[in-house]
Amino acid sequence: MHTSKGEFMTNKPKCILVTGRPGSGKSTLIDKLSKKLYLPKISRDEFKEGYVNTFGVKHDKLPKETNGVVNQVFFDTILNMLKGNISLIIEAAFDHKNMGLYSSRYNGNLQFIYNSM
Repeated sequence: MHTSKGEFMTNKPKCILVTGRPGSGKSTLIDKLSKKLYLPKISRDEFKEGYVNTFGVKHDKLPKETNGVVNQVFFDTILNMLKGNISLIIEAAFDHKNMGLYSSRYNGNLQFIYNSM
C-alpha cells in the first residue's frame, strides 16, 4: 500500500512492441492486447495511411522520403507519450536497425513480442 502519491508515481510506463513480418497478425494481436490491458495502441501502418490520405495519392506516387518522414513522426509520438508517462502498445514491421535505434532511447519497461505466425 502506498502512503503518498509520490511513492507510486515513480513507475516507468510500459511499452509493449509487437513486430513481425507483414501479414503475421500484428494488428490483430495489438487490438486484443490493447483491450485486455487497457492500453492505447500505436500502429505505424495507420500513421502511413494518414500521411497517404493527406495527399490523396496512391502509395507508388509518394516521394522517396515518405517512409523516413512517417517513421520520424511515428517514433517522436511514441517517445513523447513515454516521456509523458503513458504506457502503450506499438505495432510495426520494424527492421532491426530502426528498432535498436529508437528502443535505445527509452530506458523503461520495454517488452518485445515478435509475431512469427
